[in-house]
Amino acid sequence: MAQSGIGIIEIFEDFFGEEDRLTGTQTIYKRSVGPFRVYGCGSEDGATGGVPLDETVCPLGGVAVVTASTTASDITGLTTTKMFDVALMAPLIMEARVQFAGLDSKSFFMGFSDENDEAETAILTSSGTAVTYVASDLVGFHWDHSMTGVSEDDWHGVYRGGSAADETDSAELDLDSTIAVGLWDILRVEIDNNGTARWYVNGVLKKTLEGAVSTTANLAAQLYVESHSTTAGVVYVDYILVRAGRDWTR
Repeated sequence: MAQSGIGIIEIFEDFFGEEDRLTGTQTIYKRSVGPFRVYGCGSEDGATGGVPLDETVCPLGGVAVVTASTTASDITGLTTTKMFDVALMAPLIMEARVQFAGLDSKSFFMGFSDENDEAETAILTSSGTAVTYVASDLVGFHWDHSMTGVSEDDWHGVYRGGSAADETDSAELDLDSTIAVGLWDILRVEIDNNGTARWYVNGVLKKTLEGAVSTTANLAAQLYVESHSTTAGVVYVDYILVRAGRDWTR
């Protein structure tokens, strides 16, 4: 319901600061990068977490490196609390500019979901052409090195929890947008108050789906990387934007 006052919630992090790296000597519940909490079972030692790159190697504008541990299936992510309700606060928007140095042994998710516990493992997994969902409610972008087939190097638009049936065939989730290794991609997902979602890559609308996600579940905005081997999973993040309407319910 429209009200006077600050009616838009906007979270924007450009990774200019000197946020702490998460280390094994620190309590994980007290670590953050800008407004985002660092979470996941792959973020508890001195070689992992999410930190801005040193100025000697950092591209202009500020860039963070999000790194999961060298243990397979561990993740490191940046997340809000579960603070977004689609029906009450839409349109929900999340946008991030990201880059992979290579399509190595890792997976990635960016978007909204109803899972962000400290010890959380991945909210979905992929193997071959099959996607398996773990979270009850999610919508966003996904890539997994375990994918095979014609879409294995592409971004995928994943979803669960709305009136649309879960799609588990990666070919059907393919957004026909190849990941540009070593180059930046701008990923943006938008959700209307009826659960309709739209996926954009570099400003181009790639997919629209009605009933993609629940209109009542409490969702967190999150971005994470998962390691799939003894090689650490890494993603570079230039910025993250999250925007929603305020819930003015009394």
